[in-house]
Amino acid sequence: MSKLREKVELISGELTTPPEEDLRGYVIFTQLKAGQPHLYAGYLDAADDDMALIFAREHYGQDQECVGIWAVPVESISGTDSTHPASRDVGGVEAYQVFIQPRRGAGHVSAETVQARSPAEAIEQARRVHADPGKYYSLWVAPQHLIASTGPGDVIWRFSDQSYRLARGYSKDVREKWTRFRDEHSLKEYEKDDLKEAF
Repeated sequence: MSKLREKVELISGELTTPPEEDLRGYVIFTQLKAGQPHLYAGYLDAADDDMALIFAREHYGQDQECVGIWAVPVESISGTDSTHPASRDVGGVEAYQVFIQPRRGAGHVSAETVQARSPAEAIEQARRVHADPGKYYSLWVAPQHLIASTGPGDVIWRFSDQSYRLARGYSKDVREKWTRFRDEHSLKEYEKDDLKEAF
């Protein structure tokens, strides 16, 4: 054990400070091109909507080029699956964003919006729009006003060249290095042969 570790005081017993549980779960959707649907990207935990968008930009916005990000609080999602039960509590009419999972294991994709008085009613309306249950595996709905989103002109993908983060950028860089290496090797072989013939 290092001298530094020997000086660290070990604590035994229960922790005196209970966990705060101040983070909320968010489902992140990214839009790759303007006018296209938002695609499921993954989950993250954040303290609030603003922090969720910051984390989403840093994590999911760097994975692939995208023009928009949505952060949907997990507790606001209602669905046809058992993990997101739909409330039947009726309130005022509001807009719900519909997300469709085309097949089991696939990510949800944004679809239309519906006007409804409850999540259960929004799901029923989405089912009417998508009348053929063979065309999707599950549906999610979320109140549109609870979806945090980036705005037009927000920086998501960095202005500097980030192509090395992408598979296509990596393969381009590697190809250029191999070409340069091969050319240098070929030049050395040519010079060696040329020197033999000259002397």
